[in-house]
Amino acid sequence: MSRSKLVLLFGIFFSMFFMACSEPSIQDDAQKAAELSRLSNISAMDNDLGAAGKLYNEAQEIMNKYRQNGKFDEFYQLYSSYLQ
Repeated sequence: MSRSKLVLLFGIFFSMFFMACSEPSIQDDAQKAAELSRLSNISAMDNDLGAAGKLYNEAQEIMNKYRQNGKFDEFYQLYSSYLQ
């Protein structure tokens, strides 16, 4: 195998590896959604309904990702644990 082919194969491998690692984990998403929900509640208590709505929508976008891919139960258990 020539040197240029070897370099190309390693380049493809590392590119695929970094792309796979860049996706946030379900734990990361659950923690972020819980934090957004918490901040939304604080904003609502402070009568900042615009910010509360925006934060709520961001949390719902994360939740919808797991509703669509069939992993919502696993996500929601983690989400609930981060809320507490």
